[in-house]
Amino acid sequence: MGILTAHQLWDNYDASALPLDQTHLRSEKTDKYTVDSYYFNGEATADGCSRIFAQVYSPIANRSGNAFVLMNDADTPFDTTYVDFLTELGFTVLVPDYVGKRKFDRYTIYPKSLEHCNFYSENNNFSTFPDTPRQSCLYSYTCIMLKSYYFLTEQEGINKDKIGFFGVREGAFQVYKSAFVQNNAFCAIALFNSCYVPTINSKSDKETGYKACLANSAYASQLTVPTYVIDTSNNVEDSLLALSSLYSLSSDSVSFFIAEHTDNTLTPTHFLSLKEFILAKEKDSFIPTEYPLISAKNSDRHLYYEITVPNCELAEKVTAFYCYGEGKGQYRNWIKLPLERISENEYIAKADVFLLKDNTSAFVNVRYKGGFTLSSDVITRIPFMMGVTSKQIIKSRLIYEAEMGTDAWMVSRSKFTSALISIEEGSKVINGVTSSVNSLSSLNIGDVHTCGERDSILQLLIYSENTQNVDIEITCSANDKYYTYKTRKFVSSFGEWSKITVSANELKSEIGTMSGWDNAICITVNSEEKLLINSLLWI
Repeated sequence: MGILTAHQLWDNYDASALPLDQTHLRSEKTDKYTVDSYYFNGEATADGCSRIFAQVYSPIANRSGNAFVLMNDADTPFDTTYVDFLTELGFTVLVPDYVGKRKFDRYTIYPKSLEHCNFYSENNNFSTFPDTPRQSCLYSYTCIMLKSYYFLTEQEGINKDKIGFFGVREGAFQVYKSAFVQNNAFCAIALFNSCYVPTINSKSDKETGYKACLANSAYASQLTVPTYVIDTSNNVEDSLLALSSLYSLSSDSVSFFIAEHTDNTLTPTHFLSLKEFILAKEKDSFIPTEYPLISAKNSDRHLYYEITVPNCELAEKVTAFYCYGEGKGQYRNWIKLPLERISENEYIAKADVFLLKDNTSAFVNVRYKGGFTLSSDVITRIPFMMGVTSKQIIKSRLIYEAEMGTDAWMVSRSKFTSALISIEEGSKVINGVTSSVNSLSSLNIGDVHTCGERDSILQLLIYSENTQNVDIEITCSANDKYYTYKTRKFVSSFGEWSKITVSANELKSEIGTMSGWDNAICITVNSEEKLLINSLLWI
């Protein structure tokens, strides 16, 4: 058989062809929702049929009858972060398991011919391409999402015209294909690294087959379902540039949002944008869909970004971010650019250039009334190739102070699913940055004009109402590898601001003691209780 296209792969697919044969296992009630557990039929094969294990969350209050199929990250298939978010909006949420066999009481059972779909088995082919696309677990996982959609249409009290798709990381990879096949879904959401590309030999015919019918690039340009794609500026999988490229190829039905200064988490502001998109599509009301444009220009040998904002009369805030230098996406320090408005819908921003031969990337976010946010694609340029001159690097002892706000800080995905970073007042009317989860990370420590010398000493001005332990982690980069060193400090509480100093020889890792500050790129401060940080300073 030759290469299949997306249309050929799903031609005549019918989720209703096989009876659901659903089995209700149990029902539990919380203060938020009722949770019903089911088994029902999935993909049929010659040696049997997969039995999908799923949980249906029905909100107790404000139930609308509208629903989502939610496919979570493979690491946390029944995480309730987005269940809680959606049920609070009145949606019924069906969460199917696609991960398969593992140390859980219940999971989706695959027949022997589909054993490769067990995500954590040795035979899983998530990152390979089999002889035919229907033998890929990526195909089978999409079938689970589509069959779950059909399951919802058969349930009493569900509005068949208002069922959507929602996916997170590996789960988001199925959203594009599901929305392509089930094109009467009312909307689709794809969160975090939804352009994941398995590792396939780039010169093989198999990759051609993969790109033709399983890669999301085969579907994005053909989507008619309103789709909101969200990635984070510091995604640990370094997917932002790839996802931006995919977005540039997508149909007009696809909207894009880069959640700034975060790694696979959404802050309350980001959740507000997601909420506005969903509610607008649920109510068939208008939200802007034409994305902002950003271009890079050389003017008098300086780097400028020109920005155009569609529907400018509805825009509440326009923000441009750029970063310079090479490195893993998780450690790119996205800096907010000052904008000058030059017409009703046009802005210009001057960017300082310190590293002429390294990539400089930029994007713009436009927040509209109500909180819905759209992003441009990410543009990357090499300043030297544009004829731009560099600015002299003037080292500063000051890394951060509270007057700079919260933009210098983020919270790592590996620790939390959602966090609020804010500026609060400590003693003596002095402010400091803090987070709702008692963890903060900053990349300013590795910036070209705020990085430390090898033998520097780092000073933190902090405020804590109680005595507590504070763990400080420093990530260093060396030869394209990353190492994290740690130390613990004890903070005494006297209702006053206090200074903590950290030297390189205090920081340890499995490979030994940190040799110096000159390769440090990230600082993370973890505390047991609330902690305010007023400043970071080299002394």
